[in-house]
Amino acid sequence: MGFGTGIDAHGSHRLKELRGIVVTGNKRDGVSVYGSPGALIHEVTVMKNGRDGMRVRSRGAQLRSVEARDNVGVGIKVTGERTTVQAQLNGNRKNGLVARGRGHDLSGVELGDGEKADIAVRPSK
Repeated sequence: MGFGTGIDAHGSHRLKELRGIVVTGNKRDGVSVYGSPGALIHEVTVMKNGRDGMRVRSRGAQLRSVEARDNVGVGIKVTGERTTVQAQLNGNRKNGLVARGRGHDLSGVELGDGEKADIAVRPSK
């Protein structure tokens, strides 16, 4: 197995953009972002990680053309506010998507066969 967490960006402005990579085979999460308002995560694949593929706790983050597959935990876990998710989710052991918070746009999420979503999102104020 690879690292504990493949990409770990914690802090208010640590990550602006993550583009065009595959994050695979980590002991815990593939990508973990806490803070970094407005971060763009584009054309990223997270797969075969030991816990979740991607965790994003942010305000206004954008996940575009993301693929999460074959992770032991959740494919993508989103908390915070107003995150946009466009993603394909397949073969994740727990849920394809877990979303908590306020005002997320999840209209671009595609769940594969048998993939589940656990969503508790309040509308924006």
